[in-house]
Amino acid sequence: MASKLVVAAFLSLDGIMQAPGGPGEDDDHNFPYSGWLAPHVDEGFGEIMGGVFAETTGMLLGHRSYDILSSHWPHVPDEEGAWINNMPKYVATR
Repeated sequence: MASKLVVAAFLSLDGIMQAPGGPGEDDDHNFPYSGWLAPHVDEGFGEIMGGVFAETTGMLLGHRSYDILSSHWPHVPDEEGAWINNMPKYVATR
């Protein structure tokens, strides 16, 4: 049976697509809006994302997203980070 691919993307109205990290997370090429979503994250956001990831069985990432994710999440305490650290990750590269 084939798996279902669900895309959870963070996209601003002007087309900026970026993970919900903080300022400086992805500021390549002097991108001035790095971390644009972080100031808007609240408890409700956590509940929504918890629901999205509750049924997630793996993550499909680009190599840059994987590099950012793999440098942060292994250092997050067990209970908070276990769900993402134990999830299989598939990296699409060139």
